[in-house]
Order: sequence, then C-alpha cells, then structure tokens
Amino acid sequence: MLNVSTRKGVLFAVLAVATPLSAQTYESVSAARQYRSEENLHVSVSFAVGSFVLRPDHTGSLYRAGLTYDRELFRAVHEYSPRSRTVALGVRSRNENRGNFNLDLDDTRQKLEVTIAPQVPVNLELRLGAGESEIELGGLSLERITVESGATVSNLNFDSLNQIECEEMAITVGAAEFAVYGLSNSRCRTIKFKAGAGEFTLDFSGTPPDGYESEVEIELGLAVLTLRLPSDAGVAIEVRRFLASFDSDGLIKRGSVYYSPNYDAADYKLNFSVSTIIGSVEIEWLR
Repeated sequence: MLNVSTRKGVLFAVLAVATPLSAQTYESVSAARQYRSEENLHVSVSFAVGSFVLRPDHTGSLYRAGLTYDRELFRAVHEYSPRSRTVALGVRSRNENRGNFNLDLDDTRQKLEVTIAPQVPVNLELRLGAGESEIELGGLSLERITVESGATVSNLNFDSLNQIECEEMAITVGAAEFAVYGLSNSRCRTIKFKAGAGEFTLDFSGTPPDGYESEVEIELGLAVLTLRLPSDAGVAIEVRRFLASFDSDGLIKRGSVYYSPNYDAADYKLNFSVSTIIGSVEIEWLR
C-alpha cells in the first residue's frame, strides 16, 4: 500500500511491505521538505539498528529521508518545527524498556538514508546504535557536529571543505570499527573523540585555509588508534598513557609534548591531547 500526501511543503510517502519469510514486518517511509531560504537547521537523527547513510542533498530540498524499518519493534520518526527549524528523523522503540530487539544484525533490512541541503548552516546530531554507517559531510555547512555510535562499522568522511567554520565536533564511540577521513576539511576548531574498545582511524587530510588551528582531544579505552597526519601541518601531541604504546616517529619531544619539526613555521596547526589506557597509538604521515 502506497500513500502520498503533501502538507506545508513536506512530502510524505508510505509503503507497507509484509514479509512472510520472517517474523518481522517491514515498512518503508519517506519524507522531504522544500528549501525555503531557511537561515539554519538543527538535524537530530536516532537510529537504533541497521544501515545508515547521510550525504549532501542535490535536489533543492532542505532535507530528505528514506526509512525502512521493522514496524513491530519501532515507530518511524519525522518531526519538523518551522519555528525552531528543527527536524528529528529515525526510529523509536515501541517499548522503551525493551533491552533486546530480537533482530538478527546480519539479516535485518532496516536502513535509513538522509540528505541535507549544503547551503544551510546545520547543527547535526547523530545517535546510532548497531549496524553500518556511511556518512559524507563534505560540502555541507556545519556549525556543530555530535555523533554517538554504539557497536558499528562506520566511515565518516569530509571529501571537501565544510562551507563554514565549525565550532566543535564531538564523537563518542563504543565497541566499534570507526574511521574519520578528511578531518582538516571539517574546519572544526575543537575536535573531541572518545572511544571504548576497537580499531579507530582519524585521518587529517584535506586543504584547510591558512591560519587554521584545531584542538583535538582524544580519550581511548582498549583501543588501537591510527592518526594519519599531513606532513605539512604543525603537529603537537601530549600523551597520557597506561599500558599503551605510542609511535613518536617524526616528532621531537620538548618537555611533555611531542612536536613536528615544522610546528612553529607551519601555516596550520593540529594540537592533540591524547589519553589512552590499553592499546596503541600509531602515526602515519601523509605526503
């Protein structure tokens, strides 16, 4: 059954699909809002389990979303407030107290795809549970970014410059395999990365404007972290570690801080504060 309606510039479509081969009954819904010269937007996404994709929108919409979900366990969420210019997307559990969704993560067909207008300044909040995520933020206009992720395999990428300066990006990850690429394109003055157990990559490739300087705070548990750093960036790293190794190749220690030889003369700087318990911190220099 397909239902389509339009209200106040928002297009809704619902497609219900029964699946006799499993206990789950999946439903697909979509939503979009036309761009009306909004000055800013707060996007909040909550997605408990499944495949998640986010990328810039190239259709002229303020945002678009397509969701396939198990309607026995979840409720679809699409809430937009024109007054506060806030949109909430994703799913909510039908039983907030239920700890086990009884979903086979290798078999679930739950997925959410979101696109956002690149020209609108955005405060972005992502709360992701278990599953896989592909997040492309390059070319968007991001003022602030918050990502909370559970047991996921995720890639977050800035393939081009953020169109505006970003105040802060905060990423909190549980037991996961999580990689962020093109961080120097984020234009975030402060980057906070907190992770539990897993393998993580923070890649600072990109072409930031001259004079760009970012403070990077990293807190790790049982983790293997790879820092991919541009050789032309001025890098300073202060490390606090317990039962963890740190690769300081290419750095010079002054007091308690490790510096790249070009730190004082570099056009842009990356200042790291790293705290790690068990695991390793490796450095790869990007030429």
